[in-house]
Amino acid sequence: MKPTKFLSLIIAAASSAVATYLLVRLAVANGWQVPVANLNLILVLPTIGLIVLGMTWPIIRYRRAISELAKATAAANPSLNRPKRVDPFYAVRLLMLAKAISISGSLFIGWHLGAVAVQVGLPVVASTVWFNFAALIGALVMTICGVVAELICRIPQGGDSDLAAGENGKAGSTEATPA
Repeated sequence: MKPTKFLSLIIAAASSAVATYLLVRLAVANGWQVPVANLNLILVLPTIGLIVLGMTWPIIRYRRAISELAKATAAANPSLNRPKRVDPFYAVRLLMLAKAISISGSLFIGWHLGAVAVQVGLPVVASTVWFNFAALIGALVMTICGVVAELICRIPQGGDSDLAAGENGKAGSTEATPA
C-alpha cells in the first residue's frame, strides 16, 4: 500500500470545499438555512483521530524496544531478549484505518471550510459560524492524527533486519559471501 500523499489530501479538501460552497450558496439562495455542525460532530472528529493515534501505542513500544535491542547488541550486551512482535494483521488494519481517517478528515475539512466561507460571505454573519469553525479545527486534528498514525504504522526503511546486519554492514544483504 502506498503512503497517503499530502497532495491527494489537499485535492480532496479543495474539491469538497468547492462542492460545499456551491451547494450551500444554492441552498441559501432558495431560502434554506446554512448547515451548522452540532456539538456531537465537534467532539467526535478529534476523538476519533486521538483514539486511532492511541491505538498505535503497541507499535511505538515495539519500535522503541527494537532500537534499544540494537543499541545493546552494538554495545556487546547480548543479555536482552528480542521483544514480542506486534501482530502484523493488527498493524495493517490500523494502517488502513489511519489512511481512511486522514482522507475522511480532509473531506470534513473541505466541507466545513466551504460552509464557513459561505457564512462569512453572507451580509449578516450568524453566531453559528463558530460551530462550523470548531468542527473545521476538529477535522484538522483528525486528519493530522490519521497521517501521524499512518507514519507510525509504516515499516521503517531498513525493516526489522537491522539486527541481522552482516559483516559488511548491509542489512539483509543478498550478496554471496566467500567461504
